[in-house]
Amino acid sequence: MSLPNRGFAGATLAQSVTMRVQGFGCDAMAARLISAALLACVAGWISAAEVAQEISVGVDQRRALSVVVYDTDLGLVTDTREGVLPSGLLELQFPGIAAKLHAGSASLEADKLSVVEQNFRYDLLGKSSILSRFLGRKLKYSRSVSAGGRYEKVLREGILLSADPEIVQFGDEIEIGPEGTISLAYLPKELKATPTLLWLATNEKTESRVLTARYLSRGLSWNADYELVLGRRDAAELTGWANVTNDSGADYLDARLTLVAGDVAAPLMPTPRAPQPQFMMERAAADMAAPRSVGRDLYAFKVPHATSLLRKEAKHLRLFPARTVNLERRLVARGFVQMGARESRNPVNVMVAYAFENAHRDARPLPWGTVSVYREGEDARMFIGSAQIDRVPVGEEVVVETGQAFNVQVVRTQVGHRMDRGQAFEAEVTLTVQNRGERRERVTLEERIPGSWELLRESKKSRREPGRGLSYVVTVPAGESVEVGYAVVMRP
Repeated sequence: MSLPNRGFAGATLAQSVTMRVQGFGCDAMAARLISAALLACVAGWISAAEVAQEISVGVDQRRALSVVVYDTDLGLVTDTREGVLPSGLLELQFPGIAAKLHAGSASLEADKLSVVEQNFRYDLLGKSSILSRFLGRKLKYSRSVSAGGRYEKVLREGILLSADPEIVQFGDEIEIGPEGTISLAYLPKELKATPTLLWLATNEKTESRVLTARYLSRGLSWNADYELVLGRRDAAELTGWANVTNDSGADYLDARLTLVAGDVAAPLMPTPRAPQPQFMMERAAADMAAPRSVGRDLYAFKVPHATSLLRKEAKHLRLFPARTVNLERRLVARGFVQMGARESRNPVNVMVAYAFENAHRDARPLPWGTVSVYREGEDARMFIGSAQIDRVPVGEEVVVETGQAFNVQVVRTQVGHRMDRGQAFEAEVTLTVQNRGERRERVTLEERIPGSWELLRESKKSRREPGRGLSYVVTVPAGESVEVGYAVVMRP
């Protein structure tokens, strides 16, 4: 509120308030008393608003920046800046922060500074946001018209009826999307060029202050990308990369970056409505140290150097260099015993999988991500396939399924009937494994059996999978077939 002539404005305001109070049936004396009380409150508010000095501590005053990115679309930003603050009541502005900030998580730390109020301004400067503040008010439009071989500037004034779409009344006419340039005497104070945190705070003494703001934000995430390159025989090389994406709406320049793997319950935040962003790609090959444990359930990977993470950028950072793993190629076919099916005959997909133990000397926890498998050829590297893996602790097995086998097929036949007046179901299953290739193949047959069941007979020794069913491992010579059969009785 601006009061260029406080005495005149105060007298006018006092008269207006007294007249309005009298309109409610109060006598003159009561009206003057009530208006005096109201004016005292307003005067106190005006005084406080005038005393609060606007101080902006911008990105150029930043002294340190730390960003912790979780693999659950969440980031923790610690932004330290320094500026000279005058004493008294301040409106402290912190521009250039994340647009997807969780307002309830923001905090400010500074010596001898007492915060009494916090605000998050994310309605940014733009034509639509500016016009929405001028609804029902007069706007000036100007445009250039050609007259006699030269251009003249034509001015006209109209009342803004709607901001989106732009509808303006010029005298007796109403125009939608009128031509011309809009001239404004001022910009609304509440609109900011970038998302901004504001604090109303009291400062004891005029001097330089170190200000540390912390907040959580959506739009920061990462996942692991692994390259598994198959060599000769059973050896392969595994390289780990971290794929970090920034869709938070802010740039993080020269930041100390830490990546955290593990489940974190994040605060509820509104889901952004914006379309999926297009990211710029950047790749950096500085290795990270072995992850450190954060408590018992999280692991932190610290980038060894300062790095910049720009908005709408995807950055690749190397988690660890190539290391040798002992690899096993597997063929797996999965079937399901159908309770109630009298007779069925169906082909079963045979999946190709590559497995290795995450248990060598330099083993470290593997965050969830995508494993891309390649094979080195004589002339070029060939892509074999890819699959996602969940988080893998040290000592656990990693299995990557890359696609279907070309030369191995499995045909599954099931014949069944009900027993015990419909209270049980007996199923007899035959699995025929056909190898059309030039080498013998070792195939694992996994059979899922629902409910409570009992094995009646089988043609080959099986291994029981607790809570799942049975599995068989068969070796099929080149160009031949192998048959495996079993029978079970199931009860719901």
